[in-house]
Amino acid sequence: MGSMALAEGEEEDVSTAGRELMDEFKLALGDSAKLSKFVARGADVPEEVWRKALLWACAAGQVEFVAEFLNNSPLNSLVNTAVDDDEYTALHRAVVGKHLEVARLLSRLAFNLVPMLHAKTRRGWTALHLAVCANNVEMVDLLLAWYQRDDFCNTEYDFEDTFLMTPLQYAVLDHKSDVVHRLATSETFRRHLNKIDSFRRSALHMACSSPDANVGAVVAELLDATGVDPNAVDCCKYTPLHWAVLMGAAESVEHFISRATKKRIRTTEVDCEGRAVLQIAIENREIDRKVGRDLQKMLQTVPEVKDEVERLYRDRQVFVDAANAILVGAALIASVSFGGWLQPPQGDDQEMRVFWAFNSLSFFFSLATVTAGAGTVLPMSDVYIGHSVTSIRRWLALTSCLLLVSVVLVLGAFVAAGFASLPAVPRLHVNMVTTTCIGTVVCCVIGLLFLERMSKIRALADFQLLFGRLRLPMRSIRRRSLKHMDVEQLDEDLETDHDHFATRQCRERARRKDTAVRKFISSSLCDKETSLLNENMLFYSSVSTFDEWNV
Repeated sequence: MGSMALAEGEEEDVSTAGRELMDEFKLALGDSAKLSKFVARGADVPEEVWRKALLWACAAGQVEFVAEFLNNSPLNSLVNTAVDDDEYTALHRAVVGKHLEVARLLSRLAFNLVPMLHAKTRRGWTALHLAVCANNVEMVDLLLAWYQRDDFCNTEYDFEDTFLMTPLQYAVLDHKSDVVHRLATSETFRRHLNKIDSFRRSALHMACSSPDANVGAVVAELLDATGVDPNAVDCCKYTPLHWAVLMGAAESVEHFISRATKKRIRTTEVDCEGRAVLQIAIENREIDRKVGRDLQKMLQTVPEVKDEVERLYRDRQVFVDAANAILVGAALIASVSFGGWLQPPQGDDQEMRVFWAFNSLSFFFSLATVTAGAGTVLPMSDVYIGHSVTSIRRWLALTSCLLLVSVVLVLGAFVAAGFASLPAVPRLHVNMVTTTCIGTVVCCVIGLLFLERMSKIRALADFQLLFGRLRLPMRSIRRRSLKHMDVEQLDEDLETDHDHFATRQCRERARRKDTAVRKFISSSLCDKETSLLNENMLFYSSVSTFDEWNV
């Protein structure tokens, strides 16, 4: 019984001491002398008390306490190590609470600023992430000036959060052109201008893929930034210009065109499906037709695009001429085969059966060659010239293969007819065999040269593409770039397997990811602000000891 009474007495003493410490702290907040005396206690007060007091003061804007603590407390190194349950540091909490003076105090008085700038929350957000997402321009200016101090200029910072997003990418998603300008022109942030997310998209990709009509100013800021890569490609091999044309953003496209020469912007790059930006402008059904025509006119003013279109027209004429030559050859073979039907040779039944088989197949293959050749030169309306050339080349590959088979068959029919019509004279048969062997060798050599020529114009690959036997080569690239996606808390659609994304699916999921991440960090900031307000209210209303105070 005595020991129980002693334990109860000790607990009561601890509780009384805790209330007295909290009362002393609250009274000190309104009196400079008492505040100095309280801070001077140093190690006499538990470190956990100082951690809570410091974090609360930074979030509540208690400038006097923060200054006194940093100047005179022997435990002022806590400013770099103290974190709350969400791993927010003193600087994070000052940024969320929008207390610029507290942040300035930390920048002037903190012993070592680098850990504070490196510190990340549980979601990987630095103080700069939070300032950007809160659109706190003054705080952004302060932090960037902090980063650009002479003694920190060579420090390598990691600005990627758990979603591989940088502050610049968040600023772009919210179309904050003034913040984008500050980040893009910052010496420290310049090396991070081309950082990519899980879909391999840079900040410029995100700006161009935005459906907002007012994103043109952001695109201009990024294009004018030193070190930005306007030709970077994402998981679908889209450049930022591809995205701008796809979204029908005429203002953004105009910014690219006006800087095409100065920035060495490649306007004829193709995506993983082989489409150039001009083809997307012509064939895009997701935008208004008038907008598409306006984009075509703008793109065709670029010298590189004009040269490419002229080259494609020249290629088209070359392929059409080749198709016409093949049509003539196929027509000759068809006429010879038909003549063989009208006047067949006389001979043994076996040789005649061989002749009729080769001759019939030769006739029908030559007719198929004529039909395929006619399909090659058929006109195509409302189609990009590059797509038309590709279609002609594929049909030309089919036509060439059919012609080659027709030639082989007509040669077989000729040989069978020759042996069938010869009398039973051994010397004549020897001559026939000799000439047939020589002719066969010559034809085989020419046929091999023909096949080699076809391979140089990718005819064999086009022949496979025509029948769907060749899968897109970028599938594995998209799989490697998307396997790191980790936003399952944001959108259930992003939890699915990324291995079989088509280009359209890839685009849609990338845009959904942007929307989901943007909403997530905004809601997280709101929740944190509410939490800090509740924490402050409890401090003044119901908290009587530091143990009761959850910070």
